[in-house]
Amino acid sequence: MKRVRLFRQLGCFGCAFALFLSLAGMAHAALSGSTERIRDMIAKQDFPGSEAVMDPQQQFIVFSPDQRLSKEVLDLVLSLRQQTYGFFGISKISDQPAFVLIFPTQERYGLQGTGGATMQFKYRNQYVRLLASYLQEKLKEEILPHEMIHFLIADMSTLGTGAEGKPPELPIFINEGIAEYFSASAGKRVLFEKMLWEAYQAGKLEPFKGIVTSTGNWVEALTPGQSAWVQRAQGYSVVSFLASLPNGNVKLRNYIVSFATTAGRVAREEASLRAFEMAFGRDFPSWEDLQNRWVNFIRERETVVLEAESASVTDSSGEKWEVRKYPRERLWLSGEKELVFHAEKPGSFVTLQADLNRPGAFDVYGIYTQGQTHGRFTLAINGREFPVLFDGYERREELCEPFPHGKTLVGPGAISARFSVADKVTISGGYDIGIDCLVLRRDSRLEEQHRASAQRFVQTGVNNYQRRQFREAEENFTRALDLLPGDVAALEWRAYARMALGRPDEAEEDVNAAVKLAPRSPRFEQLKKQLEASKSRKNEQ
Repeated sequence: MKRVRLFRQLGCFGCAFALFLSLAGMAHAALSGSTERIRDMIAKQDFPGSEAVMDPQQQFIVFSPDQRLSKEVLDLVLSLRQQTYGFFGISKISDQPAFVLIFPTQERYGLQGTGGATMQFKYRNQYVRLLASYLQEKLKEEILPHEMIHFLIADMSTLGTGAEGKPPELPIFINEGIAEYFSASAGKRVLFEKMLWEAYQAGKLEPFKGIVTSTGNWVEALTPGQSAWVQRAQGYSVVSFLASLPNGNVKLRNYIVSFATTAGRVAREEASLRAFEMAFGRDFPSWEDLQNRWVNFIRERETVVLEAESASVTDSSGEKWEVRKYPRERLWLSGEKELVFHAEKPGSFVTLQADLNRPGAFDVYGIYTQGQTHGRFTLAINGREFPVLFDGYERREELCEPFPHGKTLVGPGAISARFSVADKVTISGGYDIGIDCLVLRRDSRLEEQHRASAQRFVQTGVNNYQRRQFREAEENFTRALDLLPGDVAALEWRAYARMALGRPDEAEEDVNAAVKLAPRSPRFEQLKKQLEASKSRKNEQ
């Protein structure tokens, strides 16, 4: 890295910075109308920081209030460029340096309603690329990564317009979807997947073709009754889906470049449609097929959020627990509330229960509050304890990113989650457990791995049943359900086996579970009649 003092460096950087000095006011004016104020600031050399940092290849020049932050921002920018260009198979686009400006305050930044902005434009036959933001919470974690991806994608568009051409703005869903695909935190990805599942359940997913051709802003693109967050989540999902296709990264790059090439000749909606069909047309015979495959992609990533404050506390070691609303704005998945268990010692526990009725294999994540009075604890789902400890201590009270507990198999019906205190770090003032929510994300691959084995156990159990080996049949059906909870065929046949063994009450539990999973199946009517007859015979005895 190189360290540069303003107005003292000559050569390539000096020319580039001189160009910036003459353009910064103009660029700012294009967005905020503050031309004179910015020009006055530059004329007085009253700029955010008296030092700048640039990389050895002179690709990026970073200005900020202090040298250490400039270096950190430069490292972040270079890392994002390497990640993004590596994904799209690009080495280098422009020979001219780009500017990254971090203002000390929002007032000095001057753009209301935005955390950051990117600008690319021509001035005096020079192509200027600029990213601006200001000192704020999560600047390096969220704001800069998101804006930097916009910056890099716009750079990539110039492969279709030429290095001196201003890149056209991509359709809003694709533009934001790519930015979120690369920059979204783990917590935001969980939020997106939750929103996607709820939109799918409610039948509110956008038509895929409409997403590809949506060239308006967020307000114009919104379906009535949907928030911009839901729309952003769908953009993220579409890009994730396209990237998952064979050579999806190359096809996305080809789409971006083709759109930039075409947008200058036809309407943006038509340009997007043509570019998409050129890049992905061979993957899908029709838009309907594309829509269906995207929906299946979402279904395979089903995400269920169990809100702690809405669950029932069914058991505990006796200490106080409460539901409270957190005063600060954070990324909550459960209505800005949490359940706090004020444990007093190691071994204390609290058990929450909630209806799930979504059997299968899931990755389990916890979102918890950390603070100075919090302890370390483990989680058990339906009696199965995960071995990893979560450390709730943190000097500053904050919400953690989704914490991965591990994989679990969940059967139909309610789910029981037990939180048990293990210990605490020495400096912690207590053993509190702050629970925002549990996140269960379906693992379709694990389910597929288990499905073949489960089917073999079901077939073996059917053979046992036909030979009147009812106990062996029950054991094989149970093994199938251990591998694939909620397998309707295994539940149905185990009910028959349990009736044959004279245990109609247990058989009724299987029947009720099967009916919940397949309420329209006509087979269960006959099964219910046999169950009633079995219960009557037992009562007569």
